[in-house]
Amino acid sequence: MDVVRANISPIYGRRMSLFFVALAAPAHATPTIPLTTVRTDHVRGHTLVRQQPVLDGLPVLNRRHRVGAPTPAPAVRAPASLIPTQSNAVAITSIAPALQSLGRGTLWAPHAQLALWADDDDQAHLVWAVHASLADPMSTWRFVVHAHTGEVLNATRTSFDAQGRIYPFNPVVSKVEDVELLGLDKGAPSLSGEYTYTQSCDAWDPNANFGVGACTKFGVQAIADENGDFLFDPDPAGTPDPFAEVQMYHHVDTAARWFDDRYGFVLPQPILSVANLDVVNAFYGDVNGDTIGDVAFGQTGKTDFAYDADVIYHEYTHAVLVDTIGPPTGLFEADEYGISWATGAINEGAADVFSTLLTEDPVLGEFVGQGLGLGAVRDLEADRRCPDDLLGQSHEDGLVMGSTAWNLIDDPQVGTEVTADLFYRAILDWPSDVSWDDAGQSLTDAAAAFLADETIDQATHDAIQGHLTAANMVGCERVVPLDGGNTHTQLGFYLTLADAIGYMPLQNQVSVDVPAEHGRATLSIDQWDSSSAGLVWRVFVRRGEPVRFAAKTVFGFDLPQAQDYDFFVDGSGTDTVVVDADSEVPLESGERYYFAIAPANDGGLGGFGIAQVFATASASTEAVDAPTEPTDGVTGTDGTDTGGDPATDDAANSGCGCTSGGSAGGWLVLLGVLALRRRR
Repeated sequence: MDVVRANISPIYGRRMSLFFVALAAPAHATPTIPLTTVRTDHVRGHTLVRQQPVLDGLPVLNRRHRVGAPTPAPAVRAPASLIPTQSNAVAITSIAPALQSLGRGTLWAPHAQLALWADDDDQAHLVWAVHASLADPMSTWRFVVHAHTGEVLNATRTSFDAQGRIYPFNPVVSKVEDVELLGLDKGAPSLSGEYTYTQSCDAWDPNANFGVGACTKFGVQAIADENGDFLFDPDPAGTPDPFAEVQMYHHVDTAARWFDDRYGFVLPQPILSVANLDVVNAFYGDVNGDTIGDVAFGQTGKTDFAYDADVIYHEYTHAVLVDTIGPPTGLFEADEYGISWATGAINEGAADVFSTLLTEDPVLGEFVGQGLGLGAVRDLEADRRCPDDLLGQSHEDGLVMGSTAWNLIDDPQVGTEVTADLFYRAILDWPSDVSWDDAGQSLTDAAAAFLADETIDQATHDAIQGHLTAANMVGCERVVPLDGGNTHTQLGFYLTLADAIGYMPLQNQVSVDVPAEHGRATLSIDQWDSSSAGLVWRVFVRRGEPVRFAAKTVFGFDLPQAQDYDFFVDGSGTDTVVVDADSEVPLESGERYYFAIAPANDGGLGGFGIAQVFATASASTEAVDAPTEPTDGVTGTDGTDTGGDPATDDAANSGCGCTSGGSAGGWLVLLGVLALRRRR
């Protein structure tokens, strides 16, 4: 058989191609179309397999059967040609009279895809499957148009009249509404549809998974009434709570339909959406142990994460990202600056971006946040930039990307439509271990491509570039200057598996410029709010360049180890590190000094443990008229003599005053199972 490729024009910047096969076969031996497994379901220990005739990616729309059914599926004969003589535009035009007779208005523009259709004699014909919509009555339709004759062969409604009660946004900013639930499987008694199906956790074991807990029984709480509707009143503290399933179905379907209609993106199979888990969280991951990612929403006290539409959109976007670029390489990485949260932060930020694109609202999770006493979970309205607004936690650091997106959406020169295309185009270029530079460059490249394609004008391109420049993602060095009285707060942590090294640096280094007339630089640890009294610190100092780290493998994990530095100082709590003429490596005026602050274990953290700290630093410089006596916090261990391995250096560290201790916080941020990777 000869293969002919026909290129289809790009849609929203995504190039697609269809492959057509011209079949050459004897007239007396028309080939039949092979069967392809299109769905496998496991129900109460039984496996149900559905197959469909598919020829070079083109399914026979009206032939699908269950393997093992009493009546075998008839063989469908292949068409003589897979090259259409009627265009998709002609097919779309041909269904207009029928569509207008059914209602008025549209939800989205109709589009067509090539497929096959079997007649009563099991002969397949090449057809256009035209997907269309109506605004009143709200519905979606599929028309089958012969790709050679232009005849409309079939019209099928693909949405059904099931009603569901939902919050359009959340209970804080909207009231419940009854809406049509799109995409439901015809006649299904529960919420199962084109893009998702819902379940709830009916039984929870709090002692499973070392006390983390696990769902031990899944079931369905939202069952259609005699009219096929799902009209339940909200009860966020109730058990069971079928309303949560309806809310979840509607908004997962909304997000999935948006990605499909706009970009043609569809997950490989409908995603499982789980409500009513006994956890204070919402997440994307494998909930039921079948190795397939799900979206899951917790319910605890008066807080139900499924009641916030933007939280649902956020979690669904994680599924899109995993399918598009692969799962993140880890929650943090080891790179030349120390610990990096970039990959996780960019994934979280992108999830916020698409949630905000769907709602056109910079505030996320008002209902969940209210229940947790936080206000909103996140607010993207404030300007943020890299590295100044990196805290050291993926959701918080992701605000840099989310705020950049909101600035673009809110800019009338750019707006929602261009921002959506910009970010979708960008994520297609991301590696699985995406960095801030990768993310920023991909957005810059996308804007340049749109300008070259003339889908945006120069003014829009320049506006986009202005916002990207302000966010400073491209070339972002994780060093925050402390000149002029600036302070910088970060979240740091320490895992006891790092005892082989002795410390785990904060994400950002800090710096201070020493004027030519000054002879002393002081780094002040102004806050050391630790979850454990055993968490102390080590500060690495370097003149002229940032402290450089390299990854060291410890029990299979990559952790950052200092390589290039002048000296280090050990201390605890709120204290100072002074660099002057009496330092191990004397101060040189007119230079920039870099400091890497690293939480360390003084021996008080035993076994496998995690300790965390909020650390705030400031810096100052001053003139020195005459030599001074050595000052507490000045003298450290010279890194140039040890090859940068202070964890094994036995030299005494006499420069630590250690006069004040950090307050032990009564909190511990849940990190879960940590995966550490080195940027390669």
